[in-house]
Amino acid sequence: MVDEFGKFFNLWCYPHQMLPFTDRFNTVDFAIIPVSIALVYQFFSKWKFFFIAHIVTSAVIAFIGIPIFKALYLYQLLNWTMFYSFLTVFIIGLVVKIISNWIAGKNRRYSVS
Repeated sequence: MVDEFGKFFNLWCYPHQMLPFTDRFNTVDFAIIPVSIALVYQFFSKWKFFFIAHIVTSAVIAFIGIPIFKALYLYQLLNWTMFYSFLTVFIIGLVVKIISNWIAGKNRRYSVS
């Protein structure tokens, strides 16, 4: 949803698509960001360690990954900055962790032992 919002309001665009017949399937949305967040969540389950690892991961995505994608002409920032991308990826990761922990807590409460 965040990506659709950004494309709709001309904050960023994808000059070249991974699959040319669709504009909704790109490398950033379906590989880099979700896999990175999932790996951090899986390896750092405690909040303190997750928070630190997620800051580092968000910084790598925003300040190293985005320039690489820009250099390869896969991603173009229009009315957006890499710092905004850092904040967005960081907030998305926090929301994912909060929701995942909430669901895991519900599962533990209602599981049959």
